[in-house]
Amino acid sequence: MKDITKKKKLLFLHQGKGIGGAFISLFNLIDSLDKDKYDIFVLFLKYKDGCDFFIRKGIKSEVIQHPFYRKFYRYYANFETSPVKWYHPHIYLRVFVSWLLSAYIFAPVILKKYDYDLLYLNSSVLADWAYASRNFNKKTILHLRETFTKGYFGIRRLLVRKIIEKNTNFVISISKHNAS
Repeated sequence: MKDITKKKKLLFLHQGKGIGGAFISLFNLIDSLDKDKYDIFVLFLKYKDGCDFFIRKGIKSEVIQHPFYRKFYRYYANFETSPVKWYHPHIYLRVFVSWLLSAYIFAPVILKKYDYDLLYLNSSVLADWAYASRNFNKKTILHLRETFTKGYFGIRRLLVRKIIEKNTNFVISISKHNAS
């Protein structure tokens, strides 16, 4: 007699705009999962072409249609490749307000629509979603793909690290350097 078990419901969230390394890595990860064990759904914050690609490959996906994410949402870019300069305080303000609105209002509203057991975040810039998911008592995995900048005083790096440590169950890092 065949053992009938309930599939685990995995919700993946991707923030990228193009078909780059993170996108391809996410696709390869999902493609390698056993579809008999997992019910998979992918949410894209903005990228319609990526969503269409996943749908063509038979993966349930959709783009979040909330105007906040299409027009206002600003990621917390804390990477070596795109640090925010100290003389751009308006960017810090926009990122801070965007993070708060997402973590406390918009991400919870969107996550409430989905029945999932585990949320997989495809980048550290999605720490606001980890915060929202924690409030639903759901498991969260964050895939750390970026090298954090040390910044001028290390405050941003420390803040992001604390948010990730407190609100995720597991962190996947692409290198020891990124993990540190």
